[in-house]
Amino acid sequence: MGKNLASAVLKKPKAKLGTSTAGKAGKKPQPKKDLHPNSRKAARLHGSLLRDSKIQKLKTESEDKRMKRAQRVYWYKENITEYLSQQGRENQKELSYDEICNLIQSYIDRNKEELEEIEAENKARKRRTNASREDAIRDALRRETEEFKAGWVAPDFRRPKVVQQVKDWQLELNVLPSLATATFKRKSK
Repeated sequence: MGKNLASAVLKKPKAKLGTSTAGKAGKKPQPKKDLHPNSRKAARLHGSLLRDSKIQKLKTESEDKRMKRAQRVYWYKENITEYLSQQGRENQKELSYDEICNLIQSYIDRNKEELEEIEAENKARKRRTNASREDAIRDALRRETEEFKAGWVAPDFRRPKVVQQVKDWQLELNVLPSLATATFKRKSK
């Protein structure tokens, strides 16, 4: 019985139909043939490449969206207690609609000091020194302002539970979808 077991283990498996002949005794490997550009196989290959690139693009966009949301929630986490203490209401558990809009506006204005410094430096030197950073800040400010006019999605700080969740957030991305959100629009002045 030991001899049969050893011979069964040492036997090479039989080759399946349609497999490569490389490594087989007496057979030469077949060179790969080029595909005709109008063939069905080429069309399938092209379609699968397009599908893979589309899936990769969607993954990248989805990840960018998640990171943008995480950055915003992190900013709210860092600044909500400061905002409440400036208003003189450290013990307050929720915010009103107008207070949330003010908090969102302060998020949008977070880079205004840096922009003013760049502009002052440009005036002093009489040329644009940090042009790419200045353009990036202006572009972000414009996009965020337009988004706020159309409808800004933010955690619903009108609920005490959400305020506490944001304060206790440990930077875990998988927790973000469980935060209750609402859409806030800037009121016309």
